[in-house]
Amino acid sequence: GLALKDLHRFPEARAAFEASLKLNSEQPQTLNNLGNVLAATDRHGEAIRAFEAAIRLDPRYVDCMNNLASSLQELGRVDDALSVCNVALRLDDSSGQTLNTLGKLLVQAAQYEEAKIAFERAIECGNTIVAKINLSTALKQLGDEQGAIGILQDVLQSEPHNVEAHNHLGVLYEQLGDTANAASEFR
Repeated sequence: GLALKDLHRFPEARAAFEASLKLNSEQPQTLNNLGNVLAATDRHGEAIRAFEAAIRLDPRYVDCMNNLASSLQELGRVDDALSVCNVALRLDDSSGQTLNTLGKLLVQAAQYEEAKIAFERAIECGNTIVAKINLSTALKQLGDEQGAIGILQDVLQSEPHNVEAHNHLGVLYEQLGDTANAASEFR
C-alpha cells in the first residue's frame, strides 16, 4: 500500500490498506495510511474516520493526530483541529510537524503572533523548510515584510529551486511594489 501511495496510485493503495484491515482491523498504522490516501483524494470525512479509529487503538499516535488535524482543517473545522494539535503537543511537544500544523491553523484563525511562535518552535524541532515558508506568511501578516523576505531568502539559499518559496517571495515583492524583484521570482 505505501509504495502505491508514494506512486500516487491512490485507488490501488486504498484497496491494499482496506484488504489488510479486513485481515486485522486493529492496525493503527494501516488505518493512518488509509486516512492519508483518503485525504490525498479529498475524502476528508472518510479520512477523519480512519484517523480517529487509529487513535482509538493507539491514543498516543501523534503523527496520526497531526493528520487528523490537517483533515479537520480542510473541512473548515479549525477549532476541532486546534484541539487535536494541543492534545498531540501534550504528548510530544517537540513534534515539528504538529507545531507547523498548529501554526497554519493559527494563521487561519488570524492569530499571527501565536502562529509565529509555533512556526519558530517547529523550525527548532527540525521542520525547517516548510515551517520557514509558513513563518514568512505569519511575519507578513504581522507587518514584518523584511523579516518575511529574509526567511524566504534563507530557504532559497538551501533550496534554490523551491517553487513555493519563489512564489511567496514574488507575491511579497509584488505587494511591496517591487515589480522587478517580483518578476524575477515568478518562473
